[in-house]
Amino acid sequence: MKQVVAILTAAAMLGFGALAVFAPALTAYVGPRLDQLWISERLKPMVEEASQAGDGPPALAGYQEPSLVFALGKDVVLADGKGAAEASAKVGSLALVEDEARGDFLARLAELQADAKQVGELSGMNYSRGRKIHVILYRVAQLRDVN
Repeated sequence: MKQVVAILTAAAMLGFGALAVFAPALTAYVGPRLDQLWISERLKPMVEEASQAGDGPPALAGYQEPSLVFALGKDVVLADGKGAAEASAKVGSLALVEDEARGDFLARLAELQADAKQVGELSGMNYSRGRKIHVILYRVAQLRDVN
């Protein structure tokens, strides 16, 4: 019985010792870096800040996680790069474009002769897909005559 109590006491002391070492390390070093995982939560205020009265719904190309759709609302346009360019230019709105869709987005804007200005960008880790991402927020001017 004394051996069991001694083992349990030693285990408890080891546990408290590990807690004393790991809790500050997690708080000081790991915690601040977790914001890289919360892409949608970081994009939402960026979109809100860049939004203007009369904007159409924002278009998403590339990064289309359900959490971002939920954060931005039901009227979000989900498209590839070309579709995001067309939707944004048609109504004049914001477009959130991940790097993978950027080439198609910019090429289609050029074809449409549409103006777009980069108004923000964000990098992080898409934990659901296990890869780093980079999203650029564009303000796309409305075309006068869209084919």
